[in-house]
Amino acid sequence: MEVTSDAGDDACLAIAQPGRDAFRSTSAIFDRSEGVVPVRVETLRDAGGVATLTVLDLWVDPLTLGVARAGRVELPLARIADSALGAVVFGFRASDSVHLVVPASQSGQVQTSEGQLISTSCATLRIDLAAARGKAAVVTGSFMKQTPAVPATETEPAVAPVAVRFGLAATLSQTSRDPEPVLSVVLRPLDELPAPPRQSKR
Repeated sequence: MEVTSDAGDDACLAIAQPGRDAFRSTSAIFDRSEGVVPVRVETLRDAGGVATLTVLDLWVDPLTLGVARAGRVELPLARIADSALGAVVFGFRASDSVHLVVPASQSGQVQTSEGQLISTSCATLRIDLAAARGKAAVVTGSFMKQTPAVPATETEPAVAPVAVRFGLAATLSQTSRDPEPVLSVVLRPLDELPAPPRQSKR
């Protein structure tokens, strides 16, 4: 059975099952012998600087092809880090954890300090961090993101979007002196950008 989101390119299916690394994609294939599977559809919207993440939880039965809605919530996101090249990291906080939402153009993968791989082949990379007092939660990895297009001006030519790989490192920690967990995020381009085309002289 193949499950595909009908929410467009901005939506991701988030699948997490015992014994498997978490992955995110625009579609997922399940064997009918797997039984009922929990599927989460997450859609990121960033309009006018106000970002939200819509989370839709479903139960999917590959045997009967049935789908049941389990819940839906819309989460406001804060801008945590960004780059002049167009990459950005959003996030929100739950009671005992911090959740990062990273728009990615093509693909991305990070690894947690416990060795779990989190990968995506859709529009967002989602990272959940929970820190115990005296112990840090760490993730490192990279993702692809297109730089924004720059229109031509009277003196400069237009610059087309370019796919750039960005490195991402995030740490959530809380020492005995910290009243609240402390989040640190490092975001930087890993690829060398091509030089913009020169305008021919008349």
